[in-house]
Amino acid sequence: MNLIANVIISFLELMEAEGKVFKKNTENLVKECIWKFFGGLIVFVSAMIFLFVIYLYLKESYGIYIALISVASLMFVSGMTMIIKISKGKETLFQAEKLNDTPKETKDSKVL
Repeated sequence: MNLIANVIISFLELMEAEGKVFKKNTENLVKECIWKFFGGLIVFVSAMIFLFVIYLYLKESYGIYIALISVASLMFVSGMTMIIKISKGKETLFQAEKLNDTPKETKDSKVL
C-alpha cells in the first residue's frame, strides 16, 4: 500500500513540474507571436509607404503607366523571392532545436 501511495505522489509531483514547464513555454510562445505579429505589421506598413513614394516619384517623372508597371514588378519580384525563401527554409521547431544543440566539429576538436 505504501508503494502505491509513493508512486501516486511521485506521479503527481512530476505532473506539477511538467505543468510549470508547459506554462513557461506557452508564455514564451505567446510573447514571441505578439512580437512577430507587430514586427511584421510595421514592416508591411513601411513597405507600402516606400512603394507609394516610389510610385509618386515615377508618376511625376515618367508617367502613370511606367510607374504602375515598375511598382507592380517590384512587388511581384519581392513577393516571389520571399515565397521561394520560405519554402526552401522550411523546418519544424524540433529540427531547429536539434540543429542548434548539436556541437559542430572543428579542425582542433572532434565530436565524440
